[in-house]
Amino acid sequence: MRFNYVKWQNFKSYGDYVTIVFLNNIETKLITGDNGSGKTSFVDAIIWCLYGRSLSAIDEVVNRDVGKNCKVEVEFEIGQNSYNIVRYRNHDDFGNKLLFYLNSADDLTKRNINETQNKIMEVLQIPYYAMVASLIFSSEVYVSFLRAKNSERLRVFDGILNLRVIGSYYDTVRKLRKPAQDKIAILVRENENKNSAMESLKINVKNYIAGVKNTLQRLVDKKNLLEEEKENIEIRLGTILHIDHIKELEKNEEHKKIIEFNKKIDEEIQEEDKKIYGLDELFSSLSEKKSHLEKLEKIDIVGEIQDNEEYNHALNHNQEIENRILILQKELSDLSHIEEKIEMLSDKVEKISLEITKINQNICPTCKQKIDLDLSLKLIHEREIKFSKFTDEKKKAIAEHQNTRMKNVHLKSQIEKLLQQKLTVPEIPKYDMDFLNNLERTKTKVTESIVLLDKDIASRNNFNEEINNRISKLKSQLYTEIPEKPEHNVEFLRNIKEQVESLKNRIDEIEKEKLIIKEKAKSTYDENYLKTTNKEIGDIESFLEENSEKLKKIKGEDFHYSVLQNIFSNKEDGLKKIIISRMIALFNERINFYLPLFFNREISIHFDKNLIEDIKLGNKEVSFSTFSSGEKTRLDLAISFSLFMLVKSFFSSTINLLIFDEILDKNLDKAGVSAVLEIIENLSKNNCIFVISHRYEYKEFFNNQIQIFKDKDGFSKLIAG
Repeated sequence: MRFNYVKWQNFKSYGDYVTIVFLNNIETKLITGDNGSGKTSFVDAIIWCLYGRSLSAIDEVVNRDVGKNCKVEVEFEIGQNSYNIVRYRNHDDFGNKLLFYLNSADDLTKRNINETQNKIMEVLQIPYYAMVASLIFSSEVYVSFLRAKNSERLRVFDGILNLRVIGSYYDTVRKLRKPAQDKIAILVRENENKNSAMESLKINVKNYIAGVKNTLQRLVDKKNLLEEEKENIEIRLGTILHIDHIKELEKNEEHKKIIEFNKKIDEEIQEEDKKIYGLDELFSSLSEKKSHLEKLEKIDIVGEIQDNEEYNHALNHNQEIENRILILQKELSDLSHIEEKIEMLSDKVEKISLEITKINQNICPTCKQKIDLDLSLKLIHEREIKFSKFTDEKKKAIAEHQNTRMKNVHLKSQIEKLLQQKLTVPEIPKYDMDFLNNLERTKTKVTESIVLLDKDIASRNNFNEEINNRISKLKSQLYTEIPEKPEHNVEFLRNIKEQVESLKNRIDEIEKEKLIIKEKAKSTYDENYLKTTNKEIGDIESFLEENSEKLKKIKGEDFHYSVLQNIFSNKEDGLKKIIISRMIALFNERINFYLPLFFNREISIHFDKNLIEDIKLGNKEVSFSTFSSGEKTRLDLAISFSLFMLVKSFFSSTINLLIFDEILDKNLDKAGVSAVLEIIENLSKNNCIFVISHRYEYKEFFNNQIQIFKDKDGFSKLIAG
């Protein structure tokens, strides 16, 4: 495929005039211009005309100031035939038409745009992405391959080799497989439901049989219980009919009277017992009082009073001594401030003395410089006055210190004498004077309380003795021999006729219940139910057998789809990985062909089938991160050129057009630029090459140039240089 020209009008930043660029010359042209001037618009025009899609994927191709009459035409040749595509947008005469011609005469245009576009694709045989990757080498498209993650590298190969179609096959197979999978799911679900229903029926049969057995066993057990109850009732009836109920009633009456009489006497005894006084607390209190009185009588009052007087005298005397010592201690003076003052004055006198010595040597004590005799005498005079003043102050301070110290010595001597006059304080007396003065009164009160307690105890003893006598009389009235309780109580004896009737009725009821049990036993087992249920189970088993055959057939169909799906997947044994692994050798060969153009030392890069790199400097394996920024850019460019040429060889080896978009504007030094120019020059032998750049300093490297600028109205214009 060889491009002849592209021309456009009102396309993007270009105005209402026809702009044409010829694409069939074997040469290299530099396109320069400021950012936003419209340098890549002619490339965008080619792609939009061919595919109806711009590079930016935004359908805003009409010049925004004109707003209409957008037209782009591209002419190209395939073999001996030439083709023209004309695409309009918002055109006054053609609207949004798409026209397609063969050899400028045969109209290949179809009924609508979609059909015409399909016809164009039949002729081109190159998908959109592959065409873009074949024509344009852009610094934006070819990002750093070595900086990309492994998944991103695989996506690059997926794109440049147009392996997305394999992905579309994968989606198609997945869609075709979906009904089979849905049918399998339905059949499996039906099998599960039928199995569940069958298991439920089997469980119901099993439970029914078990239930019948249990029911029959319960009926047998109930019948046995009824027969046992009947036997017990007959025994009880025989016993009741032999009872002398009149004699039994008399025994009950006599037993009741004795019990009630004894109960009444016991209640009277309890009431009397509650009146008895408890004497334990009174005896305890009396013992404490007597013990207290005994202790009081043992106290030596005279001796205790003398101990109190001696103790108080010693305390008062010592307190008076402490007060006099406190007064003397307050008169003591602190010598530390006088000593600090003497030390300070000594320092000043010594300092002035040293200064006078320095001045006598004709040296300034402040700046340490030589001074004349007059200044020396003046300074010495000033220092001598200060020396005399500080010496006098020091003498006065020393005298004050000596006087104060002598005063302190005298005061401390007086304090020492007073300390020697202090008395030894005896132990604290056991009893204080208030207690001793009231001792006789206290003993009298304790004695009186003892007398009162003795009287109270005697009175309560007499009262308790009377109560105990009454209790003894009551106890003597109690029945000591109580007859045994009769075998039958009064209520039973009075209702004996009713009981006999009730027991006979119960025997009749038991006989009826036994007949009911016999009938229930006959109706418990339902043979028709078991036949119907077993038939349902058989029908389900037949259905499951038929369904299993269907499932086996559909699973076979699904297996074939799964094999195809695996072939078109991203798995290791998938078609994508196989194609990529076979292209790796060509890819590595291309990279190592370009690397010597960018490096003066031996370097190689090899990618494995998973696109993981192995970089070597000489024979040493190194990491991409160890290279400088400029070296990384050269490695990126070598890989980018390899990818670009891989696309060319795979899709469009016959295309005569190459566009390098700002490839020279990357982070390249002089050697890097030379390498890129050498590659471009080599490619220009068989291609029409356009190099786009916004850096005007590259003009010296190109004989053919196009400059693009915007006029005063903001429309892009081309000037050939």
